[in-house]
Amino acid sequence: MSRSLIALSVFVLLASIVGCQAKKDDMLTLQYPEDQKQIERIVHEVFEAAKQKDFDKLESFHLIGPKFTKFDDWEPLSRQDAETAMKAEREGFSQVSDFNAQVQDFKADVFGDVAIATFVASYTMKAGPVQVSARARGTLVFVKDRNTWKITHEHFSAFKANP
Repeated sequence: MSRSLIALSVFVLLASIVGCQAKKDDMLTLQYPEDQKQIERIVHEVFEAAKQKDFDKLESFHLIGPKFTKFDDWEPLSRQDAETAMKAEREGFSQVSDFNAQVQDFKADVFGDVAIATFVASYTMKAGPVQVSARARGTLVFVKDRNTWKITHEHFSAFKANP
């Protein structure tokens, strides 16, 4: 093998390594402000769709399929698949009135075609004659599907200390 071929091979190898590291560093440090704004807008629209009981719109924000999962701070407390989660949301929100939610301490981290949104949801609602006021920590995992951000995992947990 000639020296120039060896030198070229080493150069290509080093460029590949540096390129991979640069891409990893970009994913960890770049902010993606436009995507972050889109994700925050979607989170607010999700709560607005729930308030309006617009279940078709609410479901349109989700990547409904075998890779969707949800943990909720309301029954059922087990991991839910897409069908169970959408059914529980329809049934749950159908029984409440005067639902209002505030999203606080919002943060969206974008990693290419995956994003994680974390926030605190403070909400009030009536369940029959009972007025409910609660706060929950929320995490939504988004994936980009045909250039649109879709929720593929939801996790809500109440502000309660473990026993």
